[in-house]
Amino acid sequence: MTRVGGENGSRRSARPIGYVLASAGLGFAVAAGPAMAGDDAPWLTGIYGNAPGCAWTRGGDRHADDSLAVLRPDGFESYVMECDFLAVQRGKGAVVVTALCGHEGEDLLTASLVIIRDAWDPEDKSKRVTDGDGNEWAIVAPCD
Repeated sequence: MTRVGGENGSRRSARPIGYVLASAGLGFAVAAGPAMAGDDAPWLTGIYGNAPGCAWTRGGDRHADDSLAVLRPDGFESYVMECDFLAVQRGKGAVVVTALCGHEGEDLLTASLVIIRDAWDPEDKSKRVTDGDGNEWAIVAPCD
């Protein structure tokens, strides 16, 4: 599992999840879905978070608030969970992500579907992060 390095979490260790899977002798293939208009553009630019998450990415204390949530193009982090994104499929106004997640205090990894949906209001730049069943994990906005 990729672990956060440094106090502000801006650097990740040199052992990404692919390394861990390869080391364990596990292999996988990801099939591409149908091409969508704009697939060349990144699906997410910048870092998104709630107030505690954005404060942490700017050098704050990761353990100051257990509601911390941070969304990056390559993963999602909360106070108790960290997910590496393995595949991203775009839909209209949302993306579905296949993720491999580690959980605080647990010696296990889980495979999860994560849905990241744009706000209904086009002026609202926030995104809603839920699990595959629609249970809300966080509402995040750009960390400026």
